[in-house]
Amino acid sequence: MTSYLLVLNEIRKAGQNAKQAIEDINKSVTDLQIATNMNRDSVKDLVKGYNDYGKALGSTTTQITSAADDYFRAGKTLNEAQSLIKDSIMLSKLGQISSGEATEDLLAVMNGYAMSIDEVGKALDTMVALDMKAATSSGKIATALKYCASSADVAGVSFDKLASMIATVKDKTQQSAETVGTFMNTLLSRYRDVKLGQFTSDDGEDLSDVESILGTLDIKLRDSREEFRNFEDIINEVAMSWKSYSFVQQVALAKAFAGVRQQNRFYAPMEGYNKTLELTEVAANSAGTAIEKFENSYMNSLEAKKNTLQASFESLVMNSDMEQIYSSIMSATTALVDFINQANLLKGVFAGIAVTGGIKVFLTIRTAINEAYIGLNRFQNALNIVKTTNISSESFKQLLSLTNSLSMSQMRLV
Repeated sequence: MTSYLLVLNEIRKAGQNAKQAIEDINKSVTDLQIATNMNRDSVKDLVKGYNDYGKALGSTTTQITSAADDYFRAGKTLNEAQSLIKDSIMLSKLGQISSGEATEDLLAVMNGYAMSIDEVGKALDTMVALDMKAATSSGKIATALKYCASSADVAGVSFDKLASMIATVKDKTQQSAETVGTFMNTLLSRYRDVKLGQFTSDDGEDLSDVESILGTLDIKLRDSREEFRNFEDIINEVAMSWKSYSFVQQVALAKAFAGVRQQNRFYAPMEGYNKTLELTEVAANSAGTAIEKFENSYMNSLEAKKNTLQASFESLVMNSDMEQIYSSIMSATTALVDFINQANLLKGVFAGIAVTGGIKVFLTIRTAINEAYIGLNRFQNALNIVKTTNISSESFKQLLSLTNSLSMSQMRLV
């Protein structure tokens, strides 16, 4: 009886997995059709190609199509999306974030710095290299970058320097990526606002005296009356002189640069600036780091092998008629259930469950076994009496008693 239940359970799980795969692939095709405006057959062929791409990257088909959908909706072409999808998958796996989060973060960085496709790949190398040298991850660096990339580009901070500062603050404070990213955005947007002549910060603080406060410490924001310096040069100058400032001067600088709410966090990049310089050097020499780590670490993992197996199963679904597979699975499962039901194999078990639960099931099964044993004994005794050439009156009465409860098929044999 247990074997029948196990078979039923495995068929049920296989059916659920196949059903889910069919629904997921079907949804991916629909989403991509909407995003690309291609006809459904063309999108199906595209998804089959993404299935092969998924196997090569140790990812499922739906992880690939999800990234593709986001890039298409962001206006990227098929060729551009192909390269960016790989970057998203590598950031997702190496940075331990979802493919959706990785795609969102890379798009924010790409748009913030107006990067080309190749530059996105270099940015990924930087994040992965910093991951290996600071107490953070490439995923958390990417998440923090999402909050401040556009402000950094306007303020004049290179990507490598910004990522290194984020890694330093994250390393020293161990605060969330969102908190670090918001701090960096505050720092950069305040300078951007001063640079643009907007003397009220995003937090509503007055910025009109920031330049004069910094001027008292001989920190100049401009090269000329019309030209502001890049923030990267200014922050480098302040950091290199940080230890020479008095406590009062440091407080004034923190408030001028970061504002009232974020001033306490300003101490982390200043006091850890040697770490920032070290990480900036790491970033400058990071070419090829992401793909090397991805191939040597992730692609040999159990997760990669599991995802490749899932992609192979999805390929089976795609290379067959989806609706027919779905229908066949349901029909096969129904047929098996009907067979078991008609054969009364589980009747006693289900009846027991419905009435009194597990104890009743056990008693029902035990009773059924006893009855079967008794029935077989009666059948055997009846056969023994019939084999006797001369049946006495007593034996005939016994035969009638034994055959009283036998089935029709057993009676025919007697």
